[in-house]
Amino acid sequence: MAATSEDEMAGVDDPIEQLIERGREIYFEDGMCVSCHGFEGEGAIGPSLSNMPRNPLDVSIAFKSVPRMAPFVNELNPEKRDYLAISTFLTQEFAQHDINEEMLAGYKEDLHKFSSKSTMSGFKLTERDKAIMEIEPYDLVPETWERRAHEGPLKKEFESRVLATWEWPESDIIFTPEAGRTYFYENTGIDKHPGSADFVDFAAENSRVTIGDAVTHEILASRELPLEMKGTVHSTFASPDGKYIYISGGKFGQSTSYTTDPDAGNFENLAEGPAAASSMMAVLELMSAPATMIKVEAATLRPVAQIDIGGRIHHGQIFQDRYLLIDTFSTSAGGLDVFMYDPETDTVLGGVQALELGGSPYTAFTDNEFIYLLMEPAGYDPMSLTHTGYMGASLTKVGKLTTMRDFWVAKIDPETWEVVQEYPYPGHRGDWVVVDAEKEHMYIPAGGTGNVSKINLETGKKVWANPVGTGPYGATLNADQTDLWVANKGETTGLFGRTLTVLDAASGWPKHTLVTGYMTDHVLLAPNGKEIWATSNGEGRIYVYDAATYELKTTMDMPGHGDAHGLVWVHADENGETQVVRDQGNFHNGIHPAKGVALNY
Repeated sequence: MAATSEDEMAGVDDPIEQLIERGREIYFEDGMCVSCHGFEGEGAIGPSLSNMPRNPLDVSIAFKSVPRMAPFVNELNPEKRDYLAISTFLTQEFAQHDINEEMLAGYKEDLHKFSSKSTMSGFKLTERDKAIMEIEPYDLVPETWERRAHEGPLKKEFESRVLATWEWPESDIIFTPEAGRTYFYENTGIDKHPGSADFVDFAAENSRVTIGDAVTHEILASRELPLEMKGTVHSTFASPDGKYIYISGGKFGQSTSYTTDPDAGNFENLAEGPAAASSMMAVLELMSAPATMIKVEAATLRPVAQIDIGGRIHHGQIFQDRYLLIDTFSTSAGGLDVFMYDPETDTVLGGVQALELGGSPYTAFTDNEFIYLLMEPAGYDPMSLTHTGYMGASLTKVGKLTTMRDFWVAKIDPETWEVVQEYPYPGHRGDWVVVDAEKEHMYIPAGGTGNVSKINLETGKKVWANPVGTGPYGATLNADQTDLWVANKGETTGLFGRTLTVLDAASGWPKHTLVTGYMTDHVLLAPNGKEIWATSNGEGRIYVYDAATYELKTTMDMPGHGDAHGLVWVHADENGETQVVRDQGNFHNGIHPAKGVALNY
């Protein structure tokens, strides 16, 4: 509800000393004024504040009219007492003009006049107006949050099936890792998107797995899947030992006849791929469940197994250097929305379904201890549990909805699949979760509202929330965790974003905007701690930036112009044995630049 005049003036009668102390708190902490105006108000990015007394109305006007102050003001959400407090502090401490009761009384009179002109008294408020005003402030959401998930363990089982397996002769090996070298794997798909500045429209013939040198940024080898295995691709993930790569596959067909003669290329009727890749029905079929997961041998880049996991893969990542955490876009009967997978036995170890979670799960992340699952309110897309948040955010963007129900993150104990905490966040349709190395905070880019929020993991309280570019998607922290890089993909907006925003991780203040590829969605800190890699769906390209200087180092075109999704880095030790050191979810096998352990290249 809108505050009354009395509410707005609450606290203005505090003693001078108390107001000055509150002003000091705002300047150095809550409002972060010090970052632009200096420790003594001498001026830095912002002007000097030490040359004259400051009336609270001057402060109010500055807060509301200076664009660079907007993120800080938005976070502070100042009350009338705050305007009075900061003005008394600036006048007393920096302008060195003693505040007396007469001057303070004048400040208060100005505030009373300002308050009376700023209230909604005298304007008609409909019942709908009042209802909307009740739910507008985000600060009310955590205070009134009601648990969405069912209580207790929510674990469900699904019996995965290996539908077909194949072996390849040694003569078909096209990649052998060298001791001490670091490589990357990239899965690409067949989606059609506008290309770079010349707007070239391209599409790959089929899904593909590519391997490259992480140091020289050279493509080393690449192979398409058989056409009959065509599926939609949204992730790249690997077994912890780097021996196998996993990619989305199509439906499994009636026949499993398949020759391992590399010259024949015969995968007859193995999977029911579409008759024509360009037909809309084929695309819709590819996006519908059931689908399969293809297990690809890293040495040959050939499929070695096709597996029914109960759904169509969205994202996958390694958990505790042992298992795979997989979430799905859609499920077949009895399938799980999020689950653990054992790559040693090719079995689903259990997971959870949407109904028990109280909403629609979008995608999962992990700090290798807990699972952080982005949740969406159901009902905005009656045909789907997966795209409901996307559809709702899209409808809001074009004015067909005026507001949406709350989105949240569910923190799950993977031992029992019990939801141990829920975190509502300020924004619609969160697309990514970044947990810092200390497991104290998480960062959530929200595509529907074009903002990023920082949430305290213990208290669930918002630290800050600030705008970025259009439809933010993936994000990553740099090695010392001072910068948060965010990919502005254009998710839910109908626009093709092609920028990266770099925010100050402590304050949320924007530091840099970088031009990158169209529809860049995944952005990751490399295991050397020195580079940020970004994958462009629209251009079928990887962009590599210097994490310290923000300069573009190189770009890599994906073979066949496939749309790039996700990244996996694999390192070979002195004996040539491989291990995954970085994927979408986290760093692995002892590597973590934020903890001082990075690969030296």
